[in-house]
Amino acid sequence: MKKITYAEITRLRSQSGGQDFSNTFIQGLGSTLMNADLHNANFRNAKVTYANLTGADMSGADLRGADFTKTCFNCVKLIGADLRGANLTNADMTNANLTDANITGANMNGADLRGATMPDGIRRNMQR
Repeated sequence: MKKITYAEITRLRSQSGGQDFSNTFIQGLGSTLMNADLHNANFRNAKVTYANLTGADMSGADLRGADFTKTCFNCVKLIGADLRGANLTNADMTNANLTDANITGANMNGADLRGATMPDGIRRNMQR
């Protein structure tokens, strides 16, 4: 697993979707991914912890097997994203949009889902 640098994340953030973050380690990069265009990005088996993705568009992204422990997904678009087997333990998913996302086997223990739109299109008003 490679550790991604601040310079690399800044370069990848400037791209318009489809970035490859697979098998990378990203931790606590603050607001560097806020409002980023990450649609169709590949985060497969990545470790992205304590990061802030607030407002990012991750529609269609591949998050299979990724670790997003304590990551902030506030108002993130995850429409049609693949989160199978992802670890979202204690993630802040407030107002996230998971419409048509595949969350089979995803660990959402302790995740804050208040106001989140789940794969079935129903808004949740709860914290797990």
